Amino acid sequence: MPNVKRTTLILTAFLFMHAQQSNAAEFCATSSAGLEFILAIAEDNGESDVIRIAKGSYDVPVGGFNFHSNENFDIEISGGWSEFFGNACGQQVSPNAFDTVLDGNGTERIMDIRVGMSSDINVSHLMFIAGNATIAPNDVGGGLNVHTYQGYQGNVTIEYNAFISNTAVHSSALRIREAHRIIVRNNLFTLNHSENSTTVNIYTINRYGVYFTNNTLYGNTSDGMGIAKVAGLYLTTSGTSSALVANNLFWDNDYYDIIFYGDGYKYLKNNNYQSRTGIANETSMNIQVPPEFESGWFNYTPAYYSPLVNAGTTPPPFVPIPPPFVSDWEVGTHDIYGNPRIQNTQIDIGAVESPHGDLIFIDGFE
Repeated sequence: MPNVKRTTLILTAFLFMHAQQSNAAEFCATSSAGLEFILAIAEDNGESDVIRIAKGSYDVPVGGFNFHSNENFDIEISGGWSEFFGNACGQQVSPNAFDTVLDGNGTERIMDIRVGMSSDINVSHLMFIAGNATIAPNDVGGGLNVHTYQGYQGNVTIEYNAFISNTAVHSSALRIREAHRIIVRNNLFTLNHSENSTTVNIYTINRYGVYFTNNTLYGNTSDGMGIAKVAGLYLTTSGTSSALVANNLFWDNDYYDIIFYGDGYKYLKNNNYQSRTGIANETSMNIQVPPEFESGWFNYTPAYYSPLVNAGTTPPPFVPIPPPFVSDWEVGTHDIYGNPRIQNTQIDIGAVESPHGDLIFIDGFE
């Protein structure tokens, strides 16, 4: 915890305010030191917290950005904020995951989150780049590690983020261990490297389940040292937990793109992948063809002739109450660039929605 003099200096770098209706503390971070200090305050302030991070680049401090709380209050962390009427985090217009950069500089895990037994977690609109988790015990989740306690009953939502060039022994970009409902949607995972295995690792047992939708996992690598050789998604759902893996692009990853483990019921729908292993109880409309992007470095926008365009699925418009697991999800409002999530007649596969117009009048041979 910073001393009094350092606290005074840090307070000049961010705006603190209380929400009037949500009964949550709201914070605005405009510097790395400010964000570190805010996280420390929010850990034990006795209320839910909304942490907004202004657009810009933030070097990760030694030990990473950490939120370790035993309180049963929600935590929401988001980027993409800009000034409005004197508030440095007053508006979030066309949020783009690349506008707010958390940079581990190849030396530190970027973020580690632990909460009370019933707290909800939401992390969005951030770029996690060059995180490093290769030294035990901090050797998992080089970009983001959500480490809950056994029996945790809260919900975890990770959406509209970019995870780029992170490294770990296991789970180079993202690791989530147990939650009632886990939602990972509209995220990009690329150029991450694991010394053992996997880019994204999700584990849950005897909970509601996991929705892994509209993500792009492209060009991730692994040394393949473990039993589970995968540089894509390692998903374990056991007992009463179910999983829906839909509308994702898995391509050019080392070893397997997807490994399913555990006896929970799993749906695999409208994905594009090269290889997978493990049991999927229901599969439909998956493809295995080159994705075809527009030209440009780090451009994962589907070209107008891409098989990804309009190849995704959406939940049905009308569902019974209570809704069945496979229908109880949403696609989200936008892609990682802040563009509308559905721009044509149907949603695209992957984290980026194609901006192309009516494809009926486009000739792929032009």
